[in-house]
Amino acid sequence: MDDAPTPYGWLQPLAADAGLAEPLALTAPEQRVGRTELKTSRKLVSKAHAILAHSAAGAATVEDRSVNGTFLNGARLPQNDPAPLQHGDVVTLLAADSAEFAFVYVAAAALG
Repeated sequence: MDDAPTPYGWLQPLAADAGLAEPLALTAPEQRVGRTELKTSRKLVSKAHAILAHSAAGAATVEDRSVNGTFLNGARLPQNDPAPLQHGDVVTLLAADSAEFAFVYVAAAALG
């Protein structure tokens, strides 16, 4: 029996050379995305660069916790102010045009 929590969504890398080799499953009510999760030593990526959260009602949010920026669909997020996250949204770390740390949010509910 598999006791792994069911993901509410995934961060799918947009480029083959992105910070992740495979999608990052989002399972925790608040999940940190930073250097450890992205398997990078780049100091511009914070240890807790962004927080992706999921409520019991099914709403997902992304929140910037970094100095260097988190972008949602090309717009820089204000720090510590959660923004709604929808299936197909693009989350980018460091710069709006960064291919290395660009991911599309895939909502489990959208997959049926």
